[in-house]
Amino acid sequence: VQSLSDRGPMTARALCLLLLTTDVLCLRHRALVVPMACPPSRSVAPSARFRGNVFRKSGRDTSVTSPLPAHAKSAERGLQAARLAQQHACGRDPRVGKGGLWPSSHAHEGAVASDWSATDNGALGSIQSVAELQAAIACANERERLLVLKFFSPRCTTCRAIAPKVARAARKLRTDVDFYEVDTHAAKAFCKQCTVKSVPVAHVYSRGKLTEKAIIEPNLWAAFLSRLDALVSEAMMKFSP
Repeated sequence: VQSLSDRGPMTARALCLLLLTTDVLCLRHRALVVPMACPPSRSVAPSARFRGNVFRKSGRDTSVTSPLPAHAKSAERGLQAARLAQQHACGRDPRVGKGGLWPSSHAHEGAVASDWSATDNGALGSIQSVAELQAAIACANERERLLVLKFFSPRCTTCRAIAPKVARAARKLRTDVDFYEVDTHAAKAFCKQCTVKSVPVAHVYSRGKLTEKAIIEPNLWAAFLSRLDALVSEAMMKFSP
């Protein structure tokens, strides 16, 4: 600028104007180009991102239920059918009609045997008729206890394996539960009324009602005993005034 100013003031002014114009053009160019390369931050609606079985959106977890594939639905239906078949095989309360809709006829209750007596002190009693079951339930209610009815077969190896466990439980829970057993060969008519189709099976009565029925194989005994303890706790709350 100093060298051009020697040539005259007009030339220096023209040069300064040219430099200013060039700077303005550069700034305008940056204003046009920079937003294209680095867009300014702005609030954009977050898109849903799938992580596992949860959609994350707007910083909030929203669980979704994805439709099950065909093979999973088929397997679930199979499990439900197996559970229903198992419950059906465990039988029912013989004092109630099929489906639990009407009382059974009292003509098929049978009679209490002359030598029958209610169990006590952790011993295993025996039941062979509906009349004896009704008497045992009445006695258990008076004592404010539960009643466990075990169906077994002398020829069943699983029944023989579970017998010591049942005897120990009867002694351990003698103040809370009365244990009885039913020989499926000696009491065929009673077992038919109970519709028991598998052994060993246990029925649990609380305050005169059948509240639990289950297969009691050795590998399932721990789960049954845990459930029985829970039923005892519930019954203590109900029996207490």
